[in-house]
Amino acid sequence: MTIEVHMINNIRFLILLTLMFTACSQERTKPLYTVKLSDEGVGKIKMTTPFEMRLIEPKFPGFEIDKFTFFKEGEPFSLIQIGYRGTPWILLYPTKNKKNIESIAVLTSDIESVWPTKIGMRFDETYKMEQLHLCEAGSEDLAGKVICPEPSSKRIRYVYSGKSRALMGELPNYEELRLWHVDEIIWRGR
Repeated sequence: MTIEVHMINNIRFLILLTLMFTACSQERTKPLYTVKLSDEGVGKIKMTTPFEMRLIEPKFPGFEIDKFTFFKEGEPFSLIQIGYRGTPWILLYPTKNKKNIESIAVLTSDIESVWPTKIGMRFDETYKMEQLHLCEAGSEDLAGKVICPEPSSKRIRYVYSGKSRALMGELPNYEELRLWHVDEIIWRGR
């Protein structure tokens, strides 16, 4: 009888312990450390960071890091994607010589910023009509989008997307553009 009670108590303890570990692992929806966008870069990624997976991985513990190679006009083109729990957070683009980081695309509002503009914010929350002249229509990979600079930074650009009747290569009017949303923030090292 006492052996059975002891075994039941041990089983209860193991079940409780398992439930506690399961709950703790499910509660962690944010990474172990905060990633922040600034004029210097994103997190620990700076203009001088080598474009090498083995050197980038230690800067983002707990994140998934993958390198992709595409072909653009017959030439290989690589990028490194940093994600968390299956969601892309950051894209790293190399310099022409593929040695360092040229630009960084921020794809989620989970990345903190020294500026108030975040992914998902509407154009009219970030720019006034009289600032429209600062923006330009996107081209190539950003065709159909609008790119606007962060007024207090030479490195940050906000990429807006939405619906418009404007021709490709032209800015939409403010009434259309005011409803567009930031879907990417670009940091350029040079």
